Amino acid sequence: MTSAEQSPLITLVNSSEAVVDLLAEVFQQEGFRTLRLAIPDPELGPAELISLLDAHNPPVVLYDIAIPYDRNWHCFRLVYQDQAPKGRRFVVTTTNKRALEEFVGPSATFELIGKPYDLSVLVEAVRRELGPPR
Repeated sequence: MTSAEQSPLITLVNSSEAVVDLLAEVFQQEGFRTLRLAIPDPELGPAELISLLDAHNPPVVLYDIAIPYDRNWHCFRLVYQDQAPKGRRFVVTTTNKRALEEFVGPSATFELIGKPYDLSVLVEAVRRELGPPR
């Protein structure tokens, strides 16, 4: 097995392909292998993302909740409900203050990071999620 094959595989999900590509570059420089998925329409995203995750089995998903928040939170919930029981870990980013206060409480089983964020904060959050099971 090559060192590249031993590198952790993560999935990057965002509504913008440019952001997904930027994040992929950052994480690859940090030694990660990346799967990328831009979901411009949250109505179509859940099935495609679930299929990608099931096919490649990455342990961590870095998922951005963007505008329109309600539709994107709904998309995330569908994916999360399907994938969290399979042991998949999530790091979620958003500017949605209401979600930071209401959706995520003390029982959250994923890490939520408000935007704007420092890229090193994202890398460290993904590394924490790759750690031992909770």
